[in-house]
Amino acid sequence: MVRRDRDPHHDYNYFKKPLHTLIYSIIKNKGNILFSELMRSVREVVEDVSESEVRKALLKLEIWGFISVETEGDDSRIILRRG
Repeated sequence: MVRRDRDPHHDYNYFKKPLHTLIYSIIKNKGNILFSELMRSVREVVEDVSESEVRKALLKLEIWGFISVETEGDDSRIILRRG
């Protein structure tokens, strides 16, 4: 999914990286992260991204075997799979 609907002057849009690439780089940098923390980090780069867009990208990463998502109460923990 290429983010073409954002402000063309925003750095993230300039490179037109898929959202899952941004999310994976955040998770890779932090190792394990709560969903709420991930949303804050993503919104620092893409201000108007929705939770459903982020969840869809997380699902892709989980299906591809890059991450695991574990539910902990009201929040989910995203874990980088190593191997």
